[in-house]
Amino acid sequence: NREALLILPRYDHDISRSIVEVIDLKNFEVIHTYKNDVDEINAKVQNTSEFERLNIDDSPVRFQFRHPLILDDGSLISDSELSPEFKIDFCSNLIWVNDEESFHHSKMLDHEGNIWIPGVLNPYPEYIQKYFSLYDDSIVKINTDGKILFNKSVIEILITNEIFDSNFFTSEDPIHLNDIEPALSDTNHWKKGDVFLSVRHLSAIIHYRPSSNKVINYIVGNFAWQHDVDI
Repeated sequence: NREALLILPRYDHDISRSIVEVIDLKNFEVIHTYKNDVDEINAKVQNTSEFERLNIDDSPVRFQFRHPLILDDGSLISDSELSPEFKIDFCSNLIWVNDEESFHHSKMLDHEGNIWIPGVLNPYPEYIQKYFSLYDDSIVKINTDGKILFNKSVIEILITNEIFDSNFFTSEDPIHLNDIEPALSDTNHWKKGDVFLSVRHLSAIIHYRPSSNKVINYIVGNFAWQHDVDI
């Protein structure tokens, strides 16, 4: 019963590396452990301009599983922080690596079985370079085969929807996207396929419709520097 399982990424000091444990919350027994070959992932990366320090920052001793997502077949999709995305099978064998962008933070399944993951665009889109020199978060949708289906700058989303925030100019990291929560059904307030973006450094939540490139609602309220969105 998946509702009784804890998926715990942690650092194991006995073996000097990160692992992912699946823990049965009824008795706190570790029922499975993921422990992939980090060097094999790094050897697959060809985008050296994006990941110049990969073998330093994501060497086996420094690699971290971030927000791992386990699929129904037992395979796992994850990344380290600002790293390539990768998929391993139930036995921790590498299936694929995507090094087109730097990925980070949450991984969320949508109604079509695709995955929304925060990314960082490098180089910046031409549209953004005209106005800013900033750390540019993007929203990325990939399928379970690792193919990017959608990739959009969050700053560009806001600018094209005529939403400006003075905080754009106060930091090199004005967005800091932590979570992309996809809407799985239609309601009076959102449509299936919409996404809610948790923008930490603006203390805002963006209700965005990728199909039309429209911001439906820019939400600020009695919260600050929030991370996770649930709807």
